[in-house]
This record gives sequence, structure tokens and C-alpha cells, in this order.
Amino acid sequence: MLGKYPGDALWALMVFLGLAFLRPRASAGRLSLWAFGTSCAVEFSQIYQAPWINGVRHTTVGHLVLGSVFSWFDIAAYAVGVLLGAGLDILLRGKFSGGTGHTLPGWIVLVSAMNNTATTTDPLAVSREAIRAFGQHYDYDVTYIEELMEMSPGAFHAFEAAMPLGQYQKAAPTELLTIARIAAMRVEDCGPCMELGIKIVREAGVSEHIIRGALHGGKGLNAELLDVYNYARAVAANEEMDSELLPRLKARWGGEVIAELAIAITGTRLYPTLKRALGHAKSCALFPSLAS
Repeated sequence: MLGKYPGDALWALMVFLGLAFLRPRASAGRLSLWAFGTSCAVEFSQIYQAPWINGVRHTTVGHLVLGSVFSWFDIAAYAVGVLLGAGLDILLRGKFSGGTGHTLPGWIVLVSAMNNTATTTDPLAVSREAIRAFGQHYDYDVTYIEELMEMSPGAFHAFEAAMPLGQYQKAAPTELLTIARIAAMRVEDCGPCMELGIKIVREAGVSEHIIRGALHGGKGLNAELLDVYNYARAVAANEEMDSELLPRLKARWGGEVIAELAIAITGTRLYPTLKRALGHAKSCALFPSLAS
């Protein structure tokens, strides 16, 4: 009854997953736009019916990739496939986050789940493989999280539930969240966590000026960004804050942004605190790239 349309939806889903593999830090919304745009471009290309391209379409690969006849119903099926991919990505990437509060890409979790469902009954297998994949992607030592799993699965699940804490972002600009996280991490003095955070924000396209400014105590940041740095540092270090600083930030950015900064600072501190508690912390001073 549905004919070929489930296949069309699956094709668009594969486009979405392929783009997610190539751009793992892209948001689900951006991946959806790219995937739907690509699918529609291929569909509209079917209006062009020159002999040479029809010859390509008549091959097996050409038919699978390019299709043959334009249909608005195909576009509707693509939308279903892309929405399915976006929903899956949002669901899965919300389950894990890295050392600075950024989410683990949903496709990593998806691949891990597919690999482990057929090969193991270990209830922590998906979590373990996803975290290892994250560590491999960023060359980050996740031994301390694996150790927590082995010591107490229940304690790990409690920590796992808090992992998305620092990744929430709706109103706050990425630059502000980056500054707040780096400022908090400088207070925590965890070299591996700081290196991980820098890799993630660079991958996300944050400018080197912002990164260097936050790494060097706010040096070179403009007055508005320096306020964010000073706020995050004061919160993380439990230092006395200028009485006018928080009201000034609220007036400039609004309460919703301040709330997101507060959550980002809190989430950032989870990982170095756990590492220190389990005996795995290393000072930033031990890392020449950070010590300078």
C-alpha cells in the first residue's frame, strides 16, 4: 500500500546519517536542513530528462542515487525520513556529553548501540562503547569514567544522568558559553579537561581570539565578554563578585542567558571534580600548551 515511499524515507535518513558522520558536531536542525535540501535537489534534478543522464539513471547505482521520475510524494517521504533522523539524533545525543558539557554526537551512540545489541548483554555496553568512541574522537582519556562504571554501575548511572547538564543551549551565544566554560575549567585546573574543551570549541568554529582570551584570564576580550569571564571565574572560585557585575550581565543578556551560563559552569565542573575524587586529575601546569 505504501509502495516505494518507505524506501524514499530510508534514503533521506541515510543522507542525514551520512552528513552526521561527516559533521558530528552539527546540530540536528542544521543536519535536517542539509539532508532535506540534498534530497530535494536530487528529486528536482529528475525534471531534467536529457538522454545522457537518463542513461545514468538506468544503471542500478544511478537509479538508487538519482531516482528517475519527479514526484511531490517523494519529497514528503524525504521529510519523514529527515524528521526521523533528527528525532533519533536529538534523543541519542542528549544521553551523553563530553568533559566540557558538549554533547556526544548522536551517530556515535547509534553505531555503538547497533554494534552491542547483537554481541553482548552487558547493560553498560552501549554507554561504555559510546564513551570510548568519544575518547578516541578527541584523543581524551576516559579511564576515570570506565573506572566509575566498574566500581559502581549505580554511581555511574547517577553521573550519566547529569552528563547533559552543561550542554543545554537555547539563548546563550556559543562564544559566551565557551568563555564561561574555559573560565570555570581554569579554576578547576584540569589539564586534560581543558585540552578537550579547546578541541571541542575549535571543532565548533569558535574563533581563536575568544579561546585565547579566555585561556589568558580574559586578556584581549572586549568589556562585555570580559564581564562574562569575570562572572564565571568568580562563581567557579567562590570569589567575591563586583556587586554591579551580575545586574549588568542580566541587563545586557537577559535572565535566560544567565541561567544557561550558570548551568554551563556547573556542568563543566562535574568532570574535573570526578577525576580528582578518583585520583586522575592532572594540573594544567603539566601541559606546555596550556601553561604558556
